[in-house]
Amino acid sequence: MDWKDQMRNPPEEYRAIPFWALNDKLNDDELRWQIGQMKEAGLGGYFMHARSGLKTPYMSDEWLQAIEVCVEEGKRQGISPWLYDENGWPSGFADGKVPGLGIDYQQKWLECRQLESDNVSWTDRTIGIYILGDSYRTFRYASGQESIAALGPKEVMLHIGWVNNPYYVDVLNEQAIRSFIDNTHEVYYERMKDSFGSVIKGIFTDEPQYASGKIPWSFSLAEQFENEHGYSIISVLPALFYKVEGYQSIRYDFWKTVNRLFTEAFSKQIGDWCRNHSIVSTGHVMSEDNMMAQMKGTAGAMPFYHYMQMPGIDWLLRRIGGTITVKQVSSVAHQLGQKHIISEMFGCSGWNISFEELKWIAEWQYVLGVNTMCQHLEWYSMKGLRKRDYPPSLFYQQPWWPDYKLFNDYFARLSLLLTEGRHICNVLVLHPLHSAWMEYSPIDNESIKKLDKALADVSRWLMELHIDYDYGDESILSEYADVDGHILAVGKARYKAVVIPPAFTLDKATVRLLRRFVQSGGRVISIGNFPMLVNGRDSDDLVMLRSKVKCIEPDKRELKAALSDLGLNIYDQNGDDASHIYVQQRYMDDGQRLIFAVNISQTDSVCARIALDGIWYPKLCRLENGEYEVVPADYAEGSTSIELNFMPMQSYAILLDKKGTDDAKVISRIAQPEEIPAILTDQWHIELEDYNALTLDYACISIDAGPWSEMMPVIAIQDMLLRMGRAARVALKFSFICCGINEVILRTDFEYSDDVYQLLMTPDIHESQTNKITYDTEIESIYLLGHFGVYSMSDYGYGDRRAVFADGPFICRQMPATVTTGDLSAQGLAFYAGNVRLIQHIDVPHLKPGQRIYLDLCTKPDDVLTKVWINEQVAGNIPWTPYKIDITDALKNGQNTLAIELMGSCRNLLGPHHHITGELYAVGPSSFTNRKGWTDADTDCDDIWTDRYCFTRFGLSSQPKIMITS
Repeated sequence: MDWKDQMRNPPEEYRAIPFWALNDKLNDDELRWQIGQMKEAGLGGYFMHARSGLKTPYMSDEWLQAIEVCVEEGKRQGISPWLYDENGWPSGFADGKVPGLGIDYQQKWLECRQLESDNVSWTDRTIGIYILGDSYRTFRYASGQESIAALGPKEVMLHIGWVNNPYYVDVLNEQAIRSFIDNTHEVYYERMKDSFGSVIKGIFTDEPQYASGKIPWSFSLAEQFENEHGYSIISVLPALFYKVEGYQSIRYDFWKTVNRLFTEAFSKQIGDWCRNHSIVSTGHVMSEDNMMAQMKGTAGAMPFYHYMQMPGIDWLLRRIGGTITVKQVSSVAHQLGQKHIISEMFGCSGWNISFEELKWIAEWQYVLGVNTMCQHLEWYSMKGLRKRDYPPSLFYQQPWWPDYKLFNDYFARLSLLLTEGRHICNVLVLHPLHSAWMEYSPIDNESIKKLDKALADVSRWLMELHIDYDYGDESILSEYADVDGHILAVGKARYKAVVIPPAFTLDKATVRLLRRFVQSGGRVISIGNFPMLVNGRDSDDLVMLRSKVKCIEPDKRELKAALSDLGLNIYDQNGDDASHIYVQQRYMDDGQRLIFAVNISQTDSVCARIALDGIWYPKLCRLENGEYEVVPADYAEGSTSIELNFMPMQSYAILLDKKGTDDAKVISRIAQPEEIPAILTDQWHIELEDYNALTLDYACISIDAGPWSEMMPVIAIQDMLLRMGRAARVALKFSFICCGINEVILRTDFEYSDDVYQLLMTPDIHESQTNKITYDTEIESIYLLGHFGVYSMSDYGYGDRRAVFADGPFICRQMPATVTTGDLSAQGLAFYAGNVRLIQHIDVPHLKPGQRIYLDLCTKPDDVLTKVWINEQVAGNIPWTPYKIDITDALKNGQNTLAIELMGSCRNLLGPHHHITGELYAVGPSSFTNRKGWTDADTDCDDIWTDRYCFTRFGLSSQPKIMITS
């Protein structure tokens, strides 16, 4: 079927595949029901992801039976089941089976420490003793000596040995990863081989990495290194830590070997296994964001993508960023012909992230090359600690869930557009990761930070100038690049120009390639400092190349002058480059061309003019419904100009055709809308669609029938009981105010298994263990539900990110029948986790021919999604800009009932309520406690708890208007 015929209802191939967090005791009927919910929501599949809280033993017969139920139900309902390869993450340890095979299989890294000459201690973990001199510029290797002469006045002694982590796997060890495959992939295949490729589409691997921030070690590494480079790495290990003479070439060689071993052991083995078993290898590695991050976990992400049939990334938190993460993976896919590029997105973004913010985060990635969505996360259960597992849960627990299909349909259509056809890209940017190989050490990395900034600047400038590009990883170029006249070919991709960003070294094969390219008339641009080394060594090979390269300063205007003919012209109202507009172009069938343009700004509108060479007939593809609308265009002297107004976070998918068409509606230029005065007031009748709620998250505790404690946070009670290290009989006393003070007392036995206690008491426990922890007893807040309003007895305050603050205490009393335009959390709905309808009766005037009536919300409401009802019938949804809807056809003569349905979230019910920062756009389990975690990296203090409550606004952010247009 032609892709144009699939736009209204794209098949599952283009639909999102969320992480389905299997995090409790699994029940067959519940599994089937949840799969049905995903199917109804327009999802294309689900990754069956073992997660913290799982009570069905992982990889047991019971677990495998549950997975079989999910596979069979997916086949029955026409939605694809996908496997996930670990219990928690990072992938590779097979729930502990692989590191349990012994130290050869366990993660290892180098430890370097200074010694006194009279305190030399050789152990079975010692690799070598080294003497540094001349201000750490020279060294000698004291191989095998039991005693060492006294040090000179400027000498320092180093002990370098290896350290192991018994909980994670040696990702450089091919045999260890083979064992991982045997204990995971082979087990699934043996059980469900008939479903592989036909029903089960693939398997996700998540964040494999060597020791984060360390220098990795493996027992075979020294031999592998010497075979590859012809000298002993053991004799020169200080060069990995200090800038001794010759450190550049040693580090270059070391990290080349590390990246090769990691890629071949992990990605290639699993990719080959998946290909041979008719499924797709997908997922992502740890720390893809920049070169510094990659040096701490992978020594290069792009070679890893090489062997994946559906390579991917993750993008967490409520934010967008630079282009590097996405462009790295999309570049490899374009070059190697990998059709689908996946991103695990939305994790840690908080319960109340809106459809518009989800769209903003996703479209920023889609315009850069992603075309498949993996939503993080859908919880099987939200009992206990599960409700704090990097929220939100984008699943049936949210009040907006019945309308999630419109979001998933939108992105299925966009995925179809950005998967079909061929990416238009004329510029290759050499990725300077191998310069980072040369400069990385755990001690000093300032030069890598400068490289990262330079690459980020060049990459951003190109997108702001609408000059699309791919990165060229030098390892991949050495295998797939060739010169074809004025064109540089890399696999299936073709480039007219190469950009060398600031770098220190190039690979010898890259230098040979670029010399051939410039000799054939190819265009090479060097920005800033030209590389001076080859393979980390002095070389004369760069002299001729530099003479043929156009060298420019690190300046956006110079870059534009050098490459302007290879981009698309998009100007703002002042005639400047519309830098907030990012664009991707594709060649479609029948000579059509696609422009997908996104305003990445959350705050700035842009009236943009797209200028095209040649005569083109444009039409918009409305991704909300799959329909097409012809766009007015101006034509002059063989060129085409299109004007479009981009509101913040707005996008357009524009199809260009050399022929006119009659199969789409024409968008006429609409006259300035006029407001109908005094038709709406700021008073609304309110209807709640669910019970109101009061969260009780403080309690007194009595242990073993002892005295009651003072009131304390419930989450702190859990920690206190864990620190006791023993079982106890516990009573909890909660109190609330409603017609006086009331108390609720709960009693339970608090106990844990020995395994859990041992895990919690182990210092420096690895995340492979903490990411799969399941508590036996969980102390939690309680929630009062009913038909009442909840009000703070202290004043409300307002802060950034739509935060609403209150010190409490809170009182329950009657909910009012009417509310005013504005925040509803302070009008009785502080903890409410549902939808509301705000209702007014309106009379509208008689319309003249050609006139239309719109409801204009003016600004984005403080909700997740807005639905408009006229006379008890749905007039439509307002998920994102523009915040208005045509209600003409739903109106009747005389009086009409308007209802604006505001869809809420679990945010104000579940929090986090007590983080010192207030409202968070990076939410993890630690955000609900007093202990700083990785999502709190921007918080200055370690104690992040405050007794003050933080909610977020919920309601209409401005007074709506009824508008009439011609």
